[in-house]
Amino acid sequence: MNKTLGKILTFSAVVGFGVLATIPAFAADPATPEPSVVLTKTFVTPDKTVVTMPSVFNFEFEVVEDSFTPHGATTPDSSVTVPDITDKVVSFTPAADKGTTVDGATTTYKQTGNLLEGITFPEAGVYKYTITEKTGTYVVDPATEELVYSTATYTLYVYVSRDTDGNPIVDGGTVEDENDKKVDPTPSTPSTGGGSNEVEAANGFNFTNIYRKQAGSITPPDPSNPDAGLVVSKTITGDLSNTSDEFTYSFLLEDTPLVSGETYTLSTPTGNITVTPGTTATFKLKGGEQALLLNAPAGASFHVEETDFGYYTPSNVLELNSVAAASESNVKAGGILGENSNKTDYTNNWETTTPTGIILNNLPYVLLIVVAVTGFGAYIVSKRHHKS
Repeated sequence: MNKTLGKILTFSAVVGFGVLATIPAFAADPATPEPSVVLTKTFVTPDKTVVTMPSVFNFEFEVVEDSFTPHGATTPDSSVTVPDITDKVVSFTPAADKGTTVDGATTTYKQTGNLLEGITFPEAGVYKYTITEKTGTYVVDPATEELVYSTATYTLYVYVSRDTDGNPIVDGGTVEDENDKKVDPTPSTPSTGGGSNEVEAANGFNFTNIYRKQAGSITPPDPSNPDAGLVVSKTITGDLSNTSDEFTYSFLLEDTPLVSGETYTLSTPTGNITVTPGTTATFKLKGGEQALLLNAPAGASFHVEETDFGYYTPSNVLELNSVAAASESNVKAGGILGENSNKTDYTNNWETTTPTGIILNNLPYVLLIVVAVTGFGAYIVSKRHHKS
């Protein structure tokens, strides 16, 4: 009896799994599709106080591929016309946008309206859209400007069912990145006091752009080298100065969203040095020499410090964006690079010091002389007293 029951259960299990294997898999429906799906834009620019910004930037997003899969099917149905999601435009107006500025880099977030709004879907099922960013929507001056477009690709799934009357209705949508990982496409919190459609932060359905403008591109700090955005120069003075003396400097570019992941060149008399934001570089200068930071963007934050100056007395004069600025100390200078002249001029002085007063090393001899003179004087006075 038990053996017979066991055979029956085994047979039932095999048949059950076989039946399940013949049932077509449903399209990947999410647990909770979002009723409102928006894409956000992160825009990184120089601080608008150090550059003249364009009046407007327009960024466009487009659907590069779409398809429709009925509920319960495993392959798309090309007979159903997939409705268009019109190209979306996000505009940035630097004069009105607020953003957040840290160390010379301004980050502004904006979002679109609901991508699912106003679209009529003809059938129930899953609509798939691949969305990317268009390039070339802003024409740059290649000599002085750069606009980095986002290379992100997202897949939007729109889930459509039917109401009680049999009409298609949108349940919502989900978004996945290029690694098939779900991201958050829900609207962000609007920003207070910012520009149109400005929000406090990006969501997961986000495209990032970076606008850079070369430091010193309007008024070069070194007219003979238009790629130089910053000049660090060295002058030595004083009657003990020596033109062969070398002085050591450290140099740092802050790692901000404006320059992160990039490298720049510090041109020095002894060769070029690669500058990586967030990593300190070291260089040396003699009197009459200078170091040039090449092709760095306005809005980059830098620090330079003279770390070895021997017997010299150091000082420096700082200019940022063609305006005199206060240095942190005689050996430290830094700030935010502007589109006009940026330079820090170091002067080291070594003068002969003329001794005044008594030198301590000679004090014993001076005391002996004083004692001798005093004793001789006392002897003369005593001798005169005896004569009188």
